[in-house]
Amino acid sequence: MTSLDSLKVASPCPMKWKDMRGDDRVRTCARCRLQVYNLSVMTRAEATSLLEEKKADGLCATFVRRADGNILTKDCRGGFSEAFWEKYGSVERTGMIVLVGAAFTALFFAAVVTIFGDNIRMLFGQGTTGALAGDTTVTKRTKSRH
Repeated sequence: MTSLDSLKVASPCPMKWKDMRGDDRVRTCARCRLQVYNLSVMTRAEATSLLEEKKADGLCATFVRRADGNILTKDCRGGFSEAFWEKYGSVERTGMIVLVGAAFTALFFAAVVTIFGDNIRMLFGQGTTGALAGDTTVTKRTKSRH
């Protein structure tokens, strides 16, 4: 178990991360003038290393803890275990490739039908007569004489 897995917060700071000055990784608290580290934008290795380095001095940090109790880090897989991604990660990539391929195929055929639709219909004997749907034909009537 690493120091990241056993991280506990004795007394949370009332200061908000959004109110501190700095970047996404480190900000300075206006109240106590200490540096506050955002563990959730670091990889698991970076966060663990930082915790070990600052262990003696103490560390102010902000982080997101998932519902399963683990701390969310940059290289975290959105709540799924690493074993899941090791087992099914290639299936996910393959599925995305198939999905994108199907979308491009559908777009290609839609473009072909849009551009060459009349020629395709003629090929299958369903050509158009040149009239638009709903057009009516008007013939001139002559009056008959009695």
